[in-house]
Amino acid sequence: MLDNARIEQAGYYEDADFKGKSLEIMDSILDLKKLGFNRTVSSIYVEKGIWTVFENVHFQGRSYILNEGKYNIDQISANLGSGTVSSIQLLTFPEGDLNF
Repeated sequence: MLDNARIEQAGYYEDADFKGKSLEIMDSILDLKKLGFNRTVSSIYVEKGIWTVFENVHFQGRSYILNEGKYNIDQISANLGSGTVSSIQLLTFPEGDLNF
């Protein structure tokens, strides 16, 4: 039964205010450059799930956790210390580990 299925999803946009070239993400990505987005992300939305963005590829360097919501590069830069997002990781938890 799929009624309660939850698909984690995030989106990247090259330009501010969720404009320009975009990419929908449903799983972790080790290297955004391979998808044409290294260092060009200006806005991110998280529709479902908990994601971590990293300043370097392969989930390295400074990181920032994103919950459901919308983020612009200023928010991300303030937390990463730079405006660079090179990889993104979907955080997963064993079923029953979190009680919301």
